[in-house]
Amino acid sequence: MPGTKEFLDELRKRVFKIIKTKMPKMKKVGKIWQIEFYGNNARKFCEWIYKDCGNLFLERKHKLFKNHLKKREEKQNVRI
Repeated sequence: MPGTKEFLDELRKRVFKIIKTKMPKMKKVGKIWQIEFYGNNARKFCEWIYKDCGNLFLERKHKLFKNHLKKREEKQNVRI
């Protein structure tokens, strides 16, 4: 998620409070700043942004997330 340092710092603080993840890391890439989510934090963030979103999302990003959930479920079923 690229943006200004001030905007992203406030966003990550609010996301941290809402979805109770580890505090997302920020880093500077060129002239912009970005927040990084990994592992369970990324899954929790995606679950939060897609919850009750109707059809307001980027199709390719939503598809990647749905495929991730499907693979995760299949992997858990194999372990049982």
